[in-house]
Amino acid sequence: MTNKQKGVSKWGIPIVLTLFAFALFRVFLFVGYVPTSSMEPTLDAGSYIVGTRIVKDLQSGDIVVFHHEGQLLVKRIAGCPGDEIDLRKIPYMKTMAIPVWEDPIITVPENCYFMLGDNSD
Repeated sequence: MTNKQKGVSKWGIPIVLTLFAFALFRVFLFVGYVPTSSMEPTLDAGSYIVGTRIVKDLQSGDIVVFHHEGQLLVKRIAGCPGDEIDLRKIPYMKTMAIPVWEDPIITVPENCYFMLGDNSD
């Protein structure tokens, strides 16, 4: 085996594995970061999570990572399109006053989801 062939075999496998890992994370998987305590006790602040980019049907109770106003957020789906949400039944933070609405029951619009964090304290 020549020196050139040894160099290709020495670096070929790591390069192929690196390209495979890059493609895997670019197309199918992603690594997310939970910056705040909004999902505690399910996910601790400062946690890293691995998720899938392949989504079939989203349902209430699923944890999702999504972009909102330039930020990457991690929340739980509390309502799917067409669901009615009674805002009076949502636990609020103890340090905030409970808001008053004209109509406390909302219907989640088509192609939208109602998201909440798990940490109501």
